[in-house]
Amino acid sequence: MGKTVERKPSSPIQCALREEARAWIFAGAVIAIYLGVKLCLPF
Repeated sequence: MGKTVERKPSSPIQCALREEARAWIFAGAVIAIYLGVKLCLPF
């Protein structure tokens, strides 16, 4: 019954926010891996 509530007209905005959140999470993971390698292998 809650499916009709999820179908809002603000769907494009939610999609954009979801994409932005995914991009931030991906960037954070890359930075974390980079820092981890830098700390483990000091050049």
